Amino acid sequence: MSKATDIQACIQANILGADEALMLDDRGYVKTCNSTNFMIVREGTGADDGRLVIWSPTKNNQMQGITRRRTLEVARAAGIPVYELDFSLTEVYGAVEVSGVTCPLETQRVVGTPRSRLTLGVLYGHIPGADAGIAG
Repeated sequence: MSKATDIQACIQANILGADEALMLDDRGYVKTCNSTNFMIVREGTGADDGRLVIWSPTKNNQMQGITRRRTLEVARAAGIPVYELDFSLTEVYGAVEVSGVTCPLETQRVVGTPRSRLTLGVLYGHIPGADAGIAG
């Protein structure tokens, strides 16, 4: 698997003043950021109505690292519903929060709106106790 497109996207994002580029798969679903895993927090529906839930792209579209796995494990242990599914960029626009998850930077939330210039800032607010160490 080549990372050439991810590197090119990162360079283009940096030229535009952004830290990361959001990558889509060949079907147009959210895949990952160019150097981090990507997850969103959304308002739950149906059985999860009134709760916040985490959406993570399917395993086919994410790097399968320890930090991603531990983030999902800690969220589930805290009672936060986690869904691994295909979702579109339009569904990202409706997110309460979007996050990049990677070991060197830990878990980062994206600050700003999906349509504005996005920057990264640290957040563990939706996962109680996560500041004790996701990678642990």
